[in-house]
Amino acid sequence: MQKFLSLLFTISAVLSFFMLFAKLLRHLLIDKTIGGLFLLSNEQRQKTIGFYRKLPTYNRAGLWILLFSFIVFFAVLALSFINPDFAVAIYPTMKLVGIIDVLVLIHIIDEFYYTKRILKAIDKSFGRETL
Repeated sequence: MQKFLSLLFTISAVLSFFMLFAKLLRHLLIDKTIGGLFLLSNEQRQKTIGFYRKLPTYNRAGLWILLFSFIVFFAVLALSFINPDFAVAIYPTMKLVGIIDVLVLIHIIDEFYYTKRILKAIDKSFGRETL
């Protein structure tokens, strides 16, 4: 289990850098995304806007799962004070789980920020279009 989590952590750390680079590009191109939205037909535009409006709901589900993971992480740490031998055996695995939880939390927060920003831009753009 330790080797699997260690491999998973290594892969997630490498992929995190690629994800952050892709998210940086996505944030830089947000205006082009909004501009491209005007070129779509009304049906496609409504589907795209509906997709962006549903994203926070999916992210909230991910946050609940992440909350459960943090609770388990802290419960194991609390149990380690009761039985120190348990702490020695489980510490490397739990350390990796905690770091992975933090990486996932950073990505979810960034996704919330991007979705909120693009929805504000869509509302502002369509508000100007109808006036």
